[in-house]
Amino acid sequence: MSNSKCRRRLCVCVYNCIFLLLYVLAPSRNGVKCSSILRPPFAVVDTRTAQSSTSDGVVERRFSSVSYFPTVCGIASINRVNAQTMYFNNVWDSLQGWFNACSYGKTSFDSADNIIVVGQPVLGCNGLWRGGGRNNSPWNWPTCNEPIQYQLYDASVNYTRNVLGLSTSQYKRHAIFMPDGAVCGWSGLAMLGCPTPCGAWFYGWGIPLLAHEFGHTLGLLHATTEGAEYGDQSDVMGSGTSMRCMNAVYSARLGWSIPITVLSYLAPDMRGQWFSFRLPAMQATDVNHIRIDGVFWDNISQYTMLYVSFRARIGYDKGLLDLYDNSVSIHRVTEEGKSELIGILSQNMELVLPF
Repeated sequence: MSNSKCRRRLCVCVYNCIFLLLYVLAPSRNGVKCSSILRPPFAVVDTRTAQSSTSDGVVERRFSSVSYFPTVCGIASINRVNAQTMYFNNVWDSLQGWFNACSYGKTSFDSADNIIVVGQPVLGCNGLWRGGGRNNSPWNWPTCNEPIQYQLYDASVNYTRNVLGLSTSQYKRHAIFMPDGAVCGWSGLAMLGCPTPCGAWFYGWGIPLLAHEFGHTLGLLHATTEGAEYGDQSDVMGSGTSMRCMNAVYSARLGWSIPITVLSYLAPDMRGQWFSFRLPAMQATDVNHIRIDGVFWDNISQYTMLYVSFRARIGYDKGLLDLYDNSVSIHRVTEEGKSELIGILSQNMELVLPF
């Protein structure tokens, strides 16, 4: 992009992969080509030792859930041994390990807080769901329609309260794993946010899928790119089955990641200045990204925030695709609150962002 004109105000370039340089143009420089300014010599304001700011969100210290492996039409779901292994037994490749690594030890996923119930609830081969204002909504196994989803959810909540004797304000997530043979048309579904008891339904298996749906119960939307709802595959909230953590937007929103520094795009001292940062790999430390506030996005009548981070295949980011490995990612927050990946930069690349 070195021949593009910097008509949009913000130029970004990367040298030696882990160095980020942001040049915020004064309005009078709009006609200057990037290639004429993205070259030394330049004046650098070095903020690599800046004090870290606070994270964006409030950390949920203990993730809690009750996972149900029901029996429907005489067909049992997965057994307890397999569930225990995926959840806890192998601390490295387990959901427990994923939460510990991706949250930097801030959110636990422990056996005391995440209970597994095998064989319950028990349903027949067909029935009527009478909840949610829908009287006598029918379901027939093996179809995975909403009535059977909510029939299982209601039965699970009742089992938690009345049989296990647990408070659903503490154990508020109810994960329901459909038995083999179900015709679902999806791998997972979940309610968004969990201020009261909430549900997640699974017909697939695997840590990235579990993390994706549980991420919805933490309030996260999908990780997008322009025109693609699941397009950001660097985050479990996008598509893909490889092992990886969250992008900077969602990691910060959960209170897991902390910015190296926060810049205000509207601040007068941002104009015409170079800012140099050393970005660590996100999995190396929780202080791991730059946030830029006050960005007015093209054709959208509101301000947004940009997040700049460096990703590499270490820790639970070991499954990053080549596109994201050893590269700087630039995300924005959409008007709906989703993360949107807007740029990926590897060594000696530069980008003009569309402001």
